[in-house]
Amino acid sequence: MRFVFIVMLLSLITPLLADELGPIDESLLGVWKQVEPAAETETRIELTQDSLTTVNGDKLEHRSPVIGQKDDTVVITVFCNRVDHQVALDGDRLTITMTPAKNKFRPNPESVTTVYVREEERPAVFDLALLPLGAPDTAIADERLAELRTDLQRRGELDQEVRKPFSSPEGPTEEERNRMIEVDQDNVAFLKELIQEVGWIDAPRFGEEASKAAWFIVQHSGDLALMKTVLPLIKEEVQETGKNGGGYALLYDRSQIWLGEKQRYGSQVFFGPDGMFIAPLEDPENVDERRSELSMEPLESYMKRFVERNDGKPLPIHTEF
Repeated sequence: MRFVFIVMLLSLITPLLADELGPIDESLLGVWKQVEPAAETETRIELTQDSLTTVNGDKLEHRSPVIGQKDDTVVITVFCNRVDHQVALDGDRLTITMTPAKNKFRPNPESVTTVYVREEERPAVFDLALLPLGAPDTAIADERLAELRTDLQRRGELDQEVRKPFSSPEGPTEEERNRMIEVDQDNVAFLKELIQEVGWIDAPRFGEEASKAAWFIVQHSGDLALMKTVLPLIKEEVQETGKNGGGYALLYDRSQIWLGEKQRYGSQVFFGPDGMFIAPLEDPENVDERRSELSMEPLESYMKRFVERNDGKPLPIHTEF
């Protein structure tokens, strides 16, 4: 616990001073539709005093904490890094220019400018809705059950295969990134249709390997509705079997971070200008107690796994966005 406390103190040193920032200008608040550059599906954002929420089509993608505003700069936390967003409002036309945070894979990021127009109505998609699920006692013929197990295991293996380049020192190529996206989209579409028919892919019915594959797909889906839908079912299974506590923690933490909330178990690691770090963590003094309840190793041991990838440097723990 002493280690966690010391690293927590170090994380309080930040290049951005929140006390220099004020509330967001009221004229910027509301729902905005992207018009430039043109997107394949309709992209909208909702800016409030607390968060910037992005939806793509009928999918809520992520909610980013808003830190505050000074002059024409709004500071928003993007993937756990504070990023300046330059804003310019001309009538009902809002232009936002941001430069992504630097990291080892993106040493010189280019600025991105997006133009939005104001929307008068707030689409319901901004309120995260859970997916309908099939009954857990849905009858499945033995032959089909065997086919589903095989297909799920194949998809789980492919999920892991396309992520191997991300562990290499040089990172993935653009082609490898696109391949991963393609695989994820296909896996997610398959799984969402399946669970709406038969319910969650639990180990007692489908076997541990198929259930683990389904978890991989959800964890990497980027689909918050899917994550939040299956989380209670995975938690229930963990409580009943005492297995896969770490899987539940990883999925819980990831969904929290993507919703702009602090993680609970310290499982989520991000890259920043100074290297890797543990994403904002709630109640760090008791994190090892929570991890122990799920049969997880202490946070200090977990963090040591990333030291080599972080150029030999220990990872700081961030407690604030």
